[in-house]
Amino acid sequence: MKLEQLKLSEEPVPIRGLFSIGDADRLPCRLAFEYNAFDTAAVEAELSSRAFAPAGRLLNFNSLDSFKALDKQAFADQLGAELLSSIRSGEALHRPARLLEFSILSYVDLKKYHFYYWLCMPVLAFPPEISPVLLSNASLAESAAVSGGQDLSRFADRVLEFFATSGRCPYFAVRGLDQAGWLGLQAQHCTFGYADPSTDSRAAGWPLRNLLVLLAHHWPGEDDRFQSGQRTCSHSRLMRVRVPGAASSAGAAFRCLGWEKSPSPGSGRAVLQPRFVDLSASLSPDRLAESAVDLNLQLMRWRLVPELNLSSLAATRCLLLGAGTLGCNVARLLMGWGVRNITLVDNGQVSYSNPVRQSLFTFADSQHQPGGKLKAEAAAKALIDIFPGVNAQWRCFQIPMPGHAIPRDQEASVGQDVAQLESLVAEHDVVFLLLDSREARWLPTLLAASAGKLAMNAALGFDSYLVMRHGLGPGSRHGCYFCSDVTAPGNSSQDRTLDQQCTVTRPGLAMIAAGLLVELMVSALQHPAGPTVDPDNVDAAADDDRPPMGRVPHQVRGFLSDASQMSPVGHRFDRCSACSDAVLSAYRSGGYRGFLLKVFNDSSHLELVAGLAELHAEAELSVEVLEMDADDDDF
Repeated sequence: MKLEQLKLSEEPVPIRGLFSIGDADRLPCRLAFEYNAFDTAAVEAELSSRAFAPAGRLLNFNSLDSFKALDKQAFADQLGAELLSSIRSGEALHRPARLLEFSILSYVDLKKYHFYYWLCMPVLAFPPEISPVLLSNASLAESAAVSGGQDLSRFADRVLEFFATSGRCPYFAVRGLDQAGWLGLQAQHCTFGYADPSTDSRAAGWPLRNLLVLLAHHWPGEDDRFQSGQRTCSHSRLMRVRVPGAASSAGAAFRCLGWEKSPSPGSGRAVLQPRFVDLSASLSPDRLAESAVDLNLQLMRWRLVPELNLSSLAATRCLLLGAGTLGCNVARLLMGWGVRNITLVDNGQVSYSNPVRQSLFTFADSQHQPGGKLKAEAAAKALIDIFPGVNAQWRCFQIPMPGHAIPRDQEASVGQDVAQLESLVAEHDVVFLLLDSREARWLPTLLAASAGKLAMNAALGFDSYLVMRHGLGPGSRHGCYFCSDVTAPGNSSQDRTLDQQCTVTRPGLAMIAAGLLVELMVSALQHPAGPTVDPDNVDAAADDDRPPMGRVPHQVRGFLSDASQMSPVGHRFDRCSACSDAVLSAYRSGGYRGFLLKVFNDSSHLELVAGLAELHAEAELSVEVLEMDADDDDF
């Protein structure tokens, strides 16, 4: 409640307690609070015939200092003044449950799971000069003249915390104090009863004090009888009490008591102090971790981002294609945002050079023989080791790429890899493209566009990076990673030196790009328009019109060499080799055998389908025209 509902509010919250009149002998008076204490209707629906549910209020403080600083006596005096006012005005006659109202002060340390609370059950104490006098105290069985030894309260038409009877057995009536007719009767003609939580015949429970004050104001008499109405007749007591009229001492002041005493550490004596509970030792480590992980996110909603929808983030299913430097950082950041469902895909193994740059691996992973542990498996296991509450899955297969010819004897197995990737894209909400080469991103981009899934892409240079979200849906105006190219992706690994084969970047670059990529995803998902939000006016939006998580650019390009960054918008290209209508149509109609296999074997086929070959011919003609005009002074 503190995290999700109360937040920074210290306003009183309604709460219902429970006390029973069916406890075993010699148990202390108990006011209990069940799991549904804040749901009034639920508490009343589950009440047994031996239980009562007084109403109260909870005041939860934001700091331990404010909890301690509250003047407890002044607080109790205020409650007592309100109670006495309701008695004198007659409100308590019409609502006798007012006599049982209580307050709880509390503070919870949500980092350490420390709980402080103090119950105040306000009860009014008579001034010494008009204190009631107990004349007799006998069991109900010894007082057959009043009720014939029967349980008085069961004759009422409902369960009553306070009631009164008149007449003698077997001709008597039992009614609530709020029913008409009682004020006209003298006290000695009535027997007043109440539900008493005490199981000790030598000591009445707390409700008696306030009932005596009520009677002193409305039924003053010399010889009043009180029925302590427990549901088991043998436990009930009949007391004869002399209650002087409150009006006889107008200047006397009623004191308010009622702070619960707690055992003092060491001595065991009951003293006036709040109770303290440390739940950290009794909660499972997994549960503690889950609460602690979510704490920072929940606190964001208190002041900074009240509209933040954490449940939607937790339910987001993320597919990470690539478990290298980018993949490891993205996975950890997703967990930081509360994402609970992560699947990693990679066909590589952990090498000796990986652990220092790829944060989910250790040296032991690279020692695993032969060749090191599978990256996807090791990364998924590391995520679970970091936080057991995450659902981390992994798959090991290679993503087919344009221009990377497939031998005939491998066509079937590659077809299985394609089918597996199609299935994974369909099962997830967001697809992260964290792969090493440009051509490796082509098939996931195509599948995400065809399935209508949000694709998040990050690419690294030596000291520059690109972070972007692909256009989503056929009506989107912004493009994908390939929309800015006029050539289809091909085999970029041919005739490469060692430094060109490896991803050589400045070490901090991947963390910067991974952070921006995850934040861009969260901003897009949390935007009122969703991930289809148009980025065209990203720089024109007024500050007061910004969405909860800020502006949502299409892409972010950064350059460490001059510490600069820009947010351009790339529009959708109608001849894109990955997301154009022509390519999507060819994929949907031809599938693996009829389209993809041809592209894998020869990327020029992709240029023909997308219309890029025709565009190249037009471009060559334009170049010739430009060369003819080169001598023109206006050129």
